[in-house]
This record gives sequence, C-alpha cells and structure tokens, in this order.
Amino acid sequence: EDGRWWLAQRRFVGFWNGEQWVQALAPSPSVGRSEVACASSRGGGVWVLLAKELLKFRGGSEVSRRSLPQLRGGIWSMSEDSRTNLWICSYDSGLFQLTADGDLHHWTTTNGLETASTRGIFEDREENLWLGSSGGGLRRLTPRRFLEVGAGSALSPKVARSVWPARDQAIWVALFDAGLFRHGETGMVRVLVPGPKNESTYGLAVLEDRAGRLWYGDADYCWRRNGQERFEKVPLKPAVGASVTALFEDSRGRIWIATREGVVVCDGGSFRQIGPEAGLPGSEIAGFGQEESGAVWVAGSEGVFREENTGFIGVRTADGQPLRGVLCLKADADGAIWMGTRAAGLTRWRHGRMDRVGAEHGLPDREVRGIIEDAQGHFWMPSSRGIIRAKREQLHAVADGIVARLDCQILDQNDGLPSAECPSGQPTCARDAGGRMWFATQKGVAMIDPARFRLNSQPPPVHVEQLTYRVPHSAPGRREREVPGASGHDEVRLTAPLPLPLRLPPGSYGLEIEYAALSYSAPEKIRFQFRLEGDRPEWQEAGNRRIVRFYQMHPGDYVFRIRAANNDGVWNEAGASLAFSVLPFYWQTVWFRAAVALLLVGLGAAGVGLWSQSRVRRAGERERAAGQIRELAGRLIDAQEQERGRLARELHDDITQRLARLAIDVGRCELGTSEVPPAETARGVREGLVELSENVHALSYRLHPSILEDLGLATALRAESEHFTRLESVPVDVKLGEIPQEIPREPALCLFRVAQEALRNIARHARARAVELSLRGMDDGLQLAVRDDGSGFDPAGPRARASLGLVSMRERVHSLGGELDIESAPGRGTTVLAWVPMKRKKA
Repeated sequence: EDGRWWLAQRRFVGFWNGEQWVQALAPSPSVGRSEVACASSRGGGVWVLLAKELLKFRGGSEVSRRSLPQLRGGIWSMSEDSRTNLWICSYDSGLFQLTADGDLHHWTTTNGLETASTRGIFEDREENLWLGSSGGGLRRLTPRRFLEVGAGSALSPKVARSVWPARDQAIWVALFDAGLFRHGETGMVRVLVPGPKNESTYGLAVLEDRAGRLWYGDADYCWRRNGQERFEKVPLKPAVGASVTALFEDSRGRIWIATREGVVVCDGGSFRQIGPEAGLPGSEIAGFGQEESGAVWVAGSEGVFREENTGFIGVRTADGQPLRGVLCLKADADGAIWMGTRAAGLTRWRHGRMDRVGAEHGLPDREVRGIIEDAQGHFWMPSSRGIIRAKREQLHAVADGIVARLDCQILDQNDGLPSAECPSGQPTCARDAGGRMWFATQKGVAMIDPARFRLNSQPPPVHVEQLTYRVPHSAPGRREREVPGASGHDEVRLTAPLPLPLRLPPGSYGLEIEYAALSYSAPEKIRFQFRLEGDRPEWQEAGNRRIVRFYQMHPGDYVFRIRAANNDGVWNEAGASLAFSVLPFYWQTVWFRAAVALLLVGLGAAGVGLWSQSRVRRAGERERAAGQIRELAGRLIDAQEQERGRLARELHDDITQRLARLAIDVGRCELGTSEVPPAETARGVREGLVELSENVHALSYRLHPSILEDLGLATALRAESEHFTRLESVPVDVKLGEIPQEIPREPALCLFRVAQEALRNIARHARARAVELSLRGMDDGLQLAVRDDGSGFDPAGPRARASLGLVSMRERVHSLGGELDIESAPGRGTTVLAWVPMKRKKA
C-alpha cells in the first residue's frame, strides 16, 4: 500500500515503514494460520481477512470492518480485481466473491467448479480472471456482458421468439414451445392463453402497446387483453389465415399484425385487412417500420412497400427491381430507413437512394434479423451468428463511401448469450424505459445494459511462430545442407526465434507462415490481416486463420507483415513482421540472362533454318493432343450416361416405391383397415416424408445446386461441407478469406464442382480424420484449397492418370483459364488447389 509492505499473521497484522514493523492490529490467538490473508486495494488501502472478519486499512489505520459468516474452511489467498470485486480462494470450500456492491457469491463443485480447492486468482490485461486450483487445473473467468434471463426456469433452454418490456419493468416473453411468460420480481410466471386445446403453446410474437393492452400471436390466432381481463381473439379474416409473425405499434397508436398471408391493422377499436386493393400482396410479411414523417413501411416476401395516402407503393432498386429478402426495418433520426436482409447485410434507404453495408465492409454476418438502437447511438442487430453492435454514425459513413470498413463487435455465447442464433420476426428485441436491451435467442432471453458496456481496449500482441517451405529434389546443395527442423526430404520447418538473415534456397515453394495473437477473451473472434511486401503490398483478410500460404515464390526480397484485432475489433496496427529472401537459380540471375541474350543474337541465323523442323514437330504434337482430347471427351460422355442411368434408377426403384408405400399407409388409415393405431401411422408417414424430402433434395442438389445461385458460393461450400461431415463423420474446417460480394456463375459453379469432387475422393480413398476447405480472392480470381490428412497418393502414378474425377476437375478449371495443382504423397495427405479468374480469359 503506497510503497509499504503489509504482513498478516495469526498474531500480527502490520506494515514495514522503512525501518521497522509497525503493528496495526493484534489478532486473537484463536485465529488459525489457514484463516489469514491480505491483499492490496485498487481504491487505496489494504484488505486483511482474519477468520470470518474482513478489515480494511488505509494509511496504517483501520477504516472498515465486515463480518462474513458464510466463509468456510481455510483460506489460500485473496485478491481484488480491476472492478473492485474481492476474490477469496479457500482450501476446500470453493471460491468466494465480494462484489463492489457488498454482495457475497459462492462457487463450488455444485455450481461450476471442478474442485473445491482453489489456490489463487490472477487478472490479465484484458480483465480475464485465471483461477488456479488443486486438482482442477486452470480456469478462465471472463466477465459476461449479457445476463441470461430466467436461467434454469421455463425460459431455458426454450426457443424464445419474441420479447417486449411491460410498463411495470417486467418483461413479456413468447416461447415457441411453451407459450406466453412474464418475468418480473417474482420470477418467471406463465400466462395462460386460450388455444386449440385451451392452451396456447406456440408463441410467436408479443407486444404491450402504449394504452396498456397486451397483444399476443401464436401459430393459430392473435389475442388481445385489456389490463387483467380475459384474452379475446382478434377477428382476423379467414383469408388472412393464422400464424402471427409480427406485431408493431406506430406513432398513431395503430397496431399492425402480420401473418404469413397478409396484414391486418387495428385503428382504435376496428380491424381492417389490407391487401392487394391497397397495394400490399397477400403473402408472407416479415415486419414493419415507420419513418420520421409517419409513413409505415412493410417488408414481405414479395418486396418492401411504403405507405402513401390511403395505400402502399413498392420500393424498388435503381434498376427497377423489387427489394426482396428484407427481414426487418428501422428508421433513424437522420431520415433513413435501415433494412436488415437475409443475405446482403444492411440496406439503407435515404432520400430515394439505396446504399449497402455488407460483409465486404466488415459486417460480421450477411443476415440481419433485427435492428434496435440504444441511447448511446449504437445499433444492436440480432443475426444467425450473434448480436452485431455498430455505431450508427459509422454505418452512415460506410454507406456514404467515406469510410471503407466498419468497426463493430459481434457478441455471442462468450459474452453471455444463451445462443448465438436469434430468431426472425417482430419484435425479437426491445429497449425498456431504463435503456436496457432485451433479446430473444434460440435458447432463451438475454438482457444487457448498454451504458455499462465496456470494450476490450487492449490490442493483442502478435508473433510469427513458424515458417515452413518446400525445396525441389533437384535444388543445388539441398542434400548437403543440414537444416534444423527439417521433416522429410523436401520440407523445411523453422520455428521461432527464426534465424536472421533468412535466405531460402533457389526453387523454394509452398511457403507457410504460422502466427498467433495473444488475446484470451474470445480467441475464436481474433481477426488477422497480412500483406507480403515485394509481391502484394495491399492488406489481405485472413479471418481467424493462424496460417497463410504462398504457393509460388519468385526470387527476390520480401517482408511479411501480420496484424490482428481482438474480439471487439481493436487492432494492433504495428503487428509483427518477418523479412526473408528467396535466392535465384543461376539461370534466373541477371548475368545469365544477359549472356543468353547475346548468344541468341549470335545464333539468330541458325534459328531460321531450324524453324521449319520445329513446325513439323509441333504439328505432330497437336495431332496427338487432339487424340487425347477426343478420348477424354468419350470417357466423359460415358460417365454422364452412367450417372443419368443411376439417377433414373434411384427415381424409379427407390423414391417412387417409397411414395407408393406411404400412400398405402395413409389409405389404410383413412379406411380404418389398418391394425396400427392412427397416431403411430401418422408418425411413420411423417418420418417417411421427412426422409424422402431429404433424399429428393440430395438428388436435385446433385443435378443442380440451387443454393449456389440463391445464396452464393461461400454458403454453398459451407452446406456441402456440413453434408460431407454428416455422412462421413469427418469434420471439415471451412475458412473463408476476403471474397467478392458478387461472383459470376461460371467460376462459382466450377469451384463448387471441384470441391464436390475433392470431398468425394476423400470419402472414397483418403481415410482422413480432418479436412480443411478454404476460399479466398487472389490475383483477380478465386482460389479454392481442399486439404486432408489422409493416406495420400502419387500424383504422377497410374492411379492419378486413370482417375476420371481428377481429369474432370482439371478440365473444368482449364476451360476457364484457371490452374489446378494437386500436391500429395503416400501417407502425407492431399491438397487440391484450384484458381480461376473472375473473368474468362480471351483466347
């Protein structure tokens, strides 16, 4: 304390004043040696624990004392963190926390600890706490930003579809599989709502309007309640149907109700259906919004519509197309309407102009399912990967093209969310009168106070850890040189500290650089960017990858630079760097090329005589190549015919027969001739239809991957990888680098088919335990890499030459002017590398 050392013992508590020990307190002799601890206080002073008495000294004098009768067992240590929480580690009673507000919390083996013996607490620079124990190892405690509402109650882990704050500081929750709940001071209470069996269980939307009326929508009806009265059914017309997907109150007090087949508005006490006669389609509606002028916006499956006078008009893009795929709407004080979309991030409408903020600008997810703004000017946007937090002013700057990249955070289970996936619909998020934010997730409800949100402001230290490269067998001097860390006869692996100067031998290729960033709050959220000065000076996105590979290295001097951002997007701009050189072969040197040039000048005349002979030789080579192409075309046609025949057999012998069996089961149930109970028959038919649907989907997917055109190459590759993992029980790690937003159909289909064939070969031959699939933009094109750790093979052997799949991949890539490389060796896995240009090269 202030430079003084304090000592706490069973019979002495005092400090060293520079010359002698000064006693501040004489404890009772009854205090045991295992019941004493002391710790410095960040607010000034020192804490002293004597048995069950906690004292605080400042300047040598006692300033406070508190009894802690809940403490049990001996004490190992005591420490105060940066949030002024006091942590007490015990021999056999777990961990105690005395908060800054004076509350005492206790953890033991019954609520999360592996062992009751805790040794000590250490706080790192990111405010993570590291708990050491006896027998339980090391545990990291990270401060949770979100509070899970109703943990352990009926809310958890149910699917929450909608939340809305009540006027008395309670919260309304609609659970998809449990109905309507109210969470308040008395805990979680179920609110009974009538339904098909006198009980509503499939809650979809809930809203309490400014007049105090409660609105609740489920899979069958929409209900309204005034105060404590009984629920009454909202008179939706039959044409509108059931399944309420959104509830919204506008500035005039009108209640807008959306279903999968249209819109109903309640104005005062009357209900009115709005349909095609008013400009709205009678189809699925996703949500509502209202701009500053008071006009209501409606987003649906057929587009976005804006209220004008007594009707609605469609909002269209600059080329006259309807805005499809919009999931939510949010107006802001700048006169803009923000639209969260299914696959294109955010769209901003302002003064009749459309602008986008998407993944290419740093938005963490392409799908935005809700938008809500806090009092500090941040948008909070639920998505399929968590809740995105971004400053509204910066979103405008990105949309205006003033700022190239968005600084934002994505919050998930690491921050306390019960689930990273949030539902679609309205309202799925809400802000109460106290400024707190409430969010529905797939596993419950979470709450956060934005005013207490703290960014991780510590940029992560970055280090280059390892460099690996390959050398051709024929590289001069390769066999004579001993290289520490070499594995195999053609691969060299160097680990930090790397030797300097670092010079790679001639012909080095397949360069891999591994790096790391030291941030432990959420390591999976660390983002990297790299650049290679001397080759590609611009920064490249690496995502969460800890390795980057350069396949072909020309002779020259290079500087590799890597930088990283922590879980909240704070960058270490300095990063780390590695300088190295790739030495040239003698024929790549300047002096050799000059000599060759002189020689060519001298042999010019002789070259003219040899030209005619070369022409004859090239003609023969062209004829042989044409024969090989004809042979390949025949093999491909045969393969196509075999595949068509197999698909036809599947349709006739499998799918058709199963449909017939299901029809027979339904017919027997309808006529009452089945000996099986109707419920069991219905269950069997349902399971059969689900299985049949999956098989038909897989069949159509092999014929034509619709997901490729609907959601893009990245999503299609993820789906194919997940399908492979389910079938083969082999995990596929999909890593996506910086790729263009729009990818032409030809290169997308080509790379998708290459990935399919590579995964098919792995399933048939590799016996792999893990697969990595990566896609990134490179050299005005796209590069796909599929790596496995399986048995491998000889790419120059007869198996590779006879493989129609490998030939097909190569022809697909070459037809677009791309390049395909297959690296493999027996027992060392296989890497398939495909690069295609974004535009077809001209002949």
